[in-house]
Amino acid sequence: MNKKSIKLAAEKFVKSVDETLKFTQSVKDLKVNRQLSSEYESWCFDYAIIRLCHEFENFMFHCLIVLINNDSEALRRGTGIRFSKHMSIDVCEYLIVGDNSYYDMKNREEYIKKLNKFFKSTDSNDHNSFWFLEIVKKPEYQIYWELCTGLRHFSAHNSSHSKKVARDLAYKYSGADKKKEAGKKRSRRMQSSSGAWLKIQEPDQRQTDKNRFTKICESLKRMAEEIRDQAPY
Repeated sequence: MNKKSIKLAAEKFVKSVDETLKFTQSVKDLKVNRQLSSEYESWCFDYAIIRLCHEFENFMFHCLIVLINNDSEALRRGTGIRFSKHMSIDVCEYLIVGDNSYYDMKNREEYIKKLNKFFKSTDSNDHNSFWFLEIVKKPEYQIYWELCTGLRHFSAHNSSHSKKVARDLAYKYSGADKKKEAGKKRSRRMQSSSGAWLKIQEPDQRQTDKNRFTKICESLKRMAEEIRDQAPY
């Protein structure tokens, strides 16, 4: 089979993040120059979070495929089923998605559950994928991963349920990343769309020109770079 690489997948994701940030920067420039309405700016950020989540989902799916293919012995211990040492990509994908026609990374919690299903051991000497488990479970990445998937669902579906999830995440974000009460009050509100919330600059970020979308991108990018640096393949 053609070997897949976590390192190359991480590089591809990092590049896509940079491209998406260039897009949102151009949107902000148009808004500053009064060439774009506030509503259209929000629409652009809705698209940006959908694109970011799509690329992130592909990256994490790719990582699962590589981990399964390169650690069939740990997979046997986790599932109780003996697999061949070298499985095809199609077999690896089927083990992940089952009879579904596509992979759907609902959220961080579901992804970690799937990892634990395949690689149950918590002994760092027991399987080659322990390093990956340690990175994806790091608390510093948690809220931004959850915001990425939750706000993507709100942008794509705009349902009452997705808005409630997004509102709860906004409240959680305010406690995770803010110290000033004024910042908490602003962050816990969910605007009419994900884009309207994502384009806002926090009071402590006015000098850096960073908004909430930028912070999500930077966190996921750091995680991808850490995965790339530790990946053996």
